[in-house]
Amino acid sequence: MNPSYTDIVETERMLMHFYDWDLGFVMPIHFVEMFLANGVLFETEYNQNIVKDRSTAERIQNRSYEVLNEMIK
Repeated sequence: MNPSYTDIVETERMLMHFYDWDLGFVMPIHFVEMFLANGVLFETEYNQNIVKDRSTAERIQNRSYEVLNEMIK
């Protein structure tokens, strides 16, 4: 007898629970949250504490990669 779709899905769930796997998806809203949390400014915004230059962009980029790597672990 072949397993049913439900049998396969339930077996996958049991295995995920046994190995303590937590599957997640990186979605566009995650990028928006990440950029906002790292102080991304729009062109028209002004903040005297943030200099809009290459080093700031590189710091934001590096931090964004760190956050994404944590999200997909």
